[in-house]
Amino acid sequence: MNNIKLFYKKELFMLKKTLLMLGVMSLATSAMAVESTNPFYVPAEGGILSTTSYDYSTRTLKHDYAGIRAKVYSHTATQTLEYGLSNAWSLGVTASNSWAKGTINGTISDYDYDYEVRGTDKKDKNINFEITSKYNLVSDGALKVQSLLAYGQEENHSYYGFFDDLDNEQSGAYKYAKVGAKVGYKLGYWTPYLAGTVEVPVFQSQDDDNELKYTGTAGLYSYCPKMKVSMDHQLGVEYDEYDETRLYTYGLEAAYHFTKNVALSAYGKYIIDGEEHKEDIHGNQIGLRLRLGF
Repeated sequence: MNNIKLFYKKELFMLKKTLLMLGVMSLATSAMAVESTNPFYVPAEGGILSTTSYDYSTRTLKHDYAGIRAKVYSHTATQTLEYGLSNAWSLGVTASNSWAKGTINGTISDYDYDYEVRGTDKKDKNINFEITSKYNLVSDGALKVQSLLAYGQEENHSYYGFFDDLDNEQSGAYKYAKVGAKVGYKLGYWTPYLAGTVEVPVFQSQDDDNELKYTGTAGLYSYCPKMKVSMDHQLGVEYDEYDETRLYTYGLEAAYHFTKNVALSAYGKYIIDGEEHKEDIHGNQIGLRLRLGF
């Protein structure tokens, strides 16, 4: 009888120990869970993240010496579906379409005479797409490291592409491959991070855009679980070797998390300073974004 009692006591002790371990693992898993707005987020294995965005942007190119001023207004709708191949690796597909309207005016000097340039053009820039693979190389601790590979295609690559006076249109779609990396460190509610990409044009004809493009970002992400609010500040730099474009930008996205699978955010970007050859670039962007997890 004593042996039986001792056996049951041991079994009860093991059961309590197992339940305690499961509870600790559950808390650890909950603490490690990453919200969908986090810059290092990938869906869990078998999970899907749907991201729907709409934004309105303007961009102005002004050549003080030539007296030419071009402005483009764009409405863009974007849909991204991202699937978790594992808890650290995801595959995503993005499709977007922009509806743009542009105006141009000024006077061009051509040696012996001057002529005025006036006009307004409207154009549906057609569907662009991108296939993206993200992998979290390091994610368990405070240090975060993520890699990026992507392939994409744009029907109208140039922002001012429908102005023949400013830029020749591409002979066919612009195709590219992209590689990137992101490094961050979690400090409580805050995660400062650095990110960069290199874009390589592929399958382009000799006369089209065949030059590299670079982006760099210094970001600060924060999430407050009690308020269910996240914010992502970004200082960015972009450089395009093809037309020597340099852009310095500031972006902000603020999101409210209704549930762990639903988040709605407002975002914007402002061009602090920009230049293309001797032409100044100014612009801004505002938009809304809905994330749904399945």
